[in-house]
Parts: sequence; structure tokens; C-alpha cells
Amino acid sequence: MKTPGRLSLLRKALFSLITCCLFFGLLETLLWAVGIRQLRDVRDPFVGFTPGAPLFTRSGDQFETTDVRRTYFNLQTFAAVKPAGTRRIFCLGGSTTYGHPWDDSTSYPRWLRDMLNAASPDQRWEVVNCGGISYASYRLAWLTDELLQYQPDVLIVHTGHNEFLEDRSWSSFRELSPAVRSFAALAGRLRTTTLLDQVLGGASREKPGKPVLREEVDPLLDRSAGPSVYSRDDDRARMVVQHLEHSLQKICRIGRAAGIPVILVLPGSNLRDFAPFRSDFSQPGFANSLKVTQLLRQADELQQQQQPEQAFSTLQQAVSVDPRYAESAYRAGRLAADLGRCEDALKLLKQARDEDICPLRATQPILDAIVQVSQQEQVPLVDFASILDQHALQKRGCAVPGDEGFLDHVHPTIDMHRDLAIALGQQLQQLKLLPAEVDFRKLASGIEQSITSSLDAPRQAVGLTTVAQVLSWAGKNTEALRIAEQARQLDSQNVEVLSQLGRLYEKVGQMQDARNTLEQAVAAGPDNPWALYRLARLHMRENNWSAALELLERSRQHTTTAQPSAFRSVLFRSLSQCCEQTGDLEKARVYAATAAGQ
Repeated sequence: MKTPGRLSLLRKALFSLITCCLFFGLLETLLWAVGIRQLRDVRDPFVGFTPGAPLFTRSGDQFETTDVRRTYFNLQTFAAVKPAGTRRIFCLGGSTTYGHPWDDSTSYPRWLRDMLNAASPDQRWEVVNCGGISYASYRLAWLTDELLQYQPDVLIVHTGHNEFLEDRSWSSFRELSPAVRSFAALAGRLRTTTLLDQVLGGASREKPGKPVLREEVDPLLDRSAGPSVYSRDDDRARMVVQHLEHSLQKICRIGRAAGIPVILVLPGSNLRDFAPFRSDFSQPGFANSLKVTQLLRQADELQQQQQPEQAFSTLQQAVSVDPRYAESAYRAGRLAADLGRCEDALKLLKQARDEDICPLRATQPILDAIVQVSQQEQVPLVDFASILDQHALQKRGCAVPGDEGFLDHVHPTIDMHRDLAIALGQQLQQLKLLPAEVDFRKLASGIEQSITSSLDAPRQAVGLTTVAQVLSWAGKNTEALRIAEQARQLDSQNVEVLSQLGRLYEKVGQMQDARNTLEQAVAAGPDNPWALYRLARLHMRENNWSAALELLERSRQHTTTAQPSAFRSVLFRSLSQCCEQTGDLEKARVYAATAAGQ
């Protein structure tokens, strides 16, 4: 039999618990009423960010892209005071949204902007391109906080390919126990935690070991000789997916809280015609790797002997020996597609994409996460991947996307930008923002000439040069050189085309071609800092320090803050090295200090 004392203690404990819950419940309600957001929507639990310039700054009666952000973003403008009746859409994403390898003029935001204004002459639509080169979901989530200030009516988010670009080690996060992670996730849902965090110093007090990202993107590939900087790390891959989920959930939540519809886009990639950036064996054992190598060589011989079926069987053996060696799966998938075995091709080529050690295409776990967030947050999803699949089926007989829809590994052709814009317009119709009878395919036909006519030979050359630059950046220098030579045929006097081509000749070891081409580039653009720098580097390789120093000084004179900080850093390091070699040690120290400060 329980004593009255024990009952009294139990009642007191229960009463205290109820009182505590009521207090915090009322506090949460009050904080919600005054606009305090959940901590998970205020601070990213995975990374910190270095404060920097806003994406847009006011200039007279309009906002425009801030000067220092134009290295990564298009110049965009919109009214500072939103006109009555105007609908404003912000398109967030990476280089695809930007319009790579060109710019906003051929991008899906441009197609959507022109179609919407053609569909509703009595209503103005502002479709603002917020695609940032190499921007991943976590940077877009950070950017969304700023965009809410500009009264958007819709947010469109196209992301997924850039999640592995930057170094985020999360060493301290990985060490946390599951119980601590669960508690942290619960605390992130409370506005009381946000208030406490602000009292204790907020974002100025980042956790030790938590990665703090620079103001602008700092890709791993910019710090290395190519994809070799990447290694297989399944734990990190899972963390990347979790971070993507968190970032997209944040965008959806803050959009919903502000009454702004969010549309997610499921990205697609070039499966059929783009080999993995880097393959590695799942086990370091010599016998395993030797067996795969022998099978790949046998398959090559069989294809040369016009025996594709036997070659495919041999490639399947190679895949079974080591399913994680991406190159085997890619070769088998390519051959399966050529043989008309479309289901086998799709399975193998997705496997090759997902096992790529340097994952610059959205992997299946990333795609699954985007679909899952769309379902959980109940926001519409435009399935661009399926649009690309159907285009491939129509063009080549297999629903396996390749060069018919892409310019490289992830960047769509202008036609596919058009088709994505059509699908987005149709989604806006489902959101009741446009009449159901608007025919977006007909509207696209009406504006196509105005969009494609801007791509004359010089602009096509610049676009191909940009594609070559990205391929080289990812270590595919032979493929990049082929495209860069095509660009020179279109415009043989363009300094950017010549400068990039000269750089690629150097990378593949054609040194005389490199010197001749870079000298042509400097003659065509004597004030171009990149051409001057690249020619100087050739002189440095040959120990021609005085000639290199003269070129580097000219490059420095024409380098502004609009140039990426990574370029400014290597420029000043090269100046320091040349000054040291020519005996000017004081200048060498000054330039070394300047390089360190970039």
C-alpha cells in the first residue's frame, strides 16, 4: 500500500512537469507570435558561413546584383518597390539555373520570364535568375533568407549536382552519439533554443570542428590537380545527403511560413555519353584489380573484333567482380545502350554515376532525398529527370539521357532549358497562378527565335570554351582540348578562347602549341589578366624569370576584385616567386603577404 507521502511527492512531480510544459508551451507560442524562427531555420547545424556582401543591392529605384557577386551570378535587376499587380519569381540553383555555358539569356529562367509575360500582357512577371556557379543546396538555403526581403511570390529551387564540391569534413559532428544527435535535432525545432542561442552570442559562437565556409564557393577541384583529391567516403556521402535534406526542408518551411509557394526541380544528368570522373576499386587487393583490368582489356579486343555481345558479357563479368568500379559499369552500360538493351543500360549507367569517386552529378540518394522532401513538405516537384529521359527515348530509342540533351555532364542544351521552363509554367498553372488555357508550348515557339538568335559564332565559341574549362577543371583535359579547338574555329581572335586553348595545350604537354596560342591570346587581348598570367607561367617553367615578371606585373595592373580570389592568390604568389628569383627580396615578401590575404 502506497503511503500518502509518496503520493504527495508523485503529485508534486507531476504538477511540476505540467507547469513546466505549460510554461514552455506558452513561451513557444509567444515567440512564434513575435516572429522568432526555429533554430534549425536560423543556423545551419552542419556548417557556418562567413558574412559577405548581399546578392542584391539597391541602385536608385531598383535592386541589382552586387558587383562582387557577379563572378558567380548573372546581372539581374528588379524594382525596389514592387509594383502593384506584379508577380515576382526567384529561381535558385547552380550553374544550370545560371545558364552555363552561356548566361541568363538562354537559361530556363529567361524562357519562363518571356513566356509568362507573353501569356499575360496585362500583368507583369519578374523572373529573377539567382543561379550561382557551383552553388549547392546549403548556400541556396542561406541565400533564401535574403530573398524573402524582396517580396517573392514563388521560389523555384533546382539543385543537387554541387553537393560534393566543397570540403565539409564534419569531424566533430560524426563523433556525436545518436542520442546527442537526436537531442540536438529536437532542440533545433524550438524557438526557445533560438532565443537562448541569440543571448549567448548566436552565429559568432560556432562550435569547434564545425566547418566555416568562405563567402564564395571554394571547390575542392580548385585546390588540386583534378579528381584525385576525392576518395571514397561512404560516411561523408551520407552526411552530404542529410545536409541536402536539411537545406531543402529549411527553404520549404520558411517559404510556407511566409505564404510563398516553393517548387522543387528533380535534376537529371548525362548518363550515356559521360564517363565517370574517377573510378577506384572497392578493395585495394591486387588480384581483384588485376582481374577487372584484364576483363576490360578483353572486352576492348572483342569490340575491335566486332563481337559486341561477347564484349558485353565480358564487361558484365568485370562489373560482378567489383560492382564499385565505376568505369566497368559505364563501359557495360554504354555498350548495352548501343545494343538496345535499354533496361540494362539504365541500371549500369546509374551505377556508374553513383560509384563515381568524384560525384559531380546528383547521385541516386540525392535524387531520392529531393523526392522525399517534396513529399514530406508537400511542395510540388517538377521531374526534369523524366523530361530528359523521354527526350532521349524519342531521339535515340532508349530512355537513357546523353549528348542529345546535354552539353557536358550536367548542363542541358538550350532546347532542354526550354522544356524545363514549359514544365515550370504548367506547374504554375496547377498553383492557379495562370489560366489553365495558356499553351506554354505554343508560347515557347513564339519566343524561340528571339532567344536563339543571340547565339552568333563568337558567343557559341565562348560557350564551348566555358564547357572546355569545366571539363579541364574536372581532370578531363583531352576531351576539353577537343572542344576548345572547336571554339577557336568559331572565333579565332577571341582572347578568352585562345587563352583557354593555350592552357589546355600546356596541360596535355603540347608546349610549342601552348606558347604560340598564348602569344596570340596576349596579342588579341594585351590587357587580359588571365592570358598574361598563363603566358607568364610558361616562361616560369623555362626559368625565364624576367620575362615572366614583366607579364605578371601587367596582369596585376589589370586584375580587379571582380577576379576570383583564387586567381588573385596564385597571381601574387607567382609574382613573389619571380621577384625572389630576380633578387628583389623585399618585393617578394610584399607579394607573398598580399597572396596570403586574398
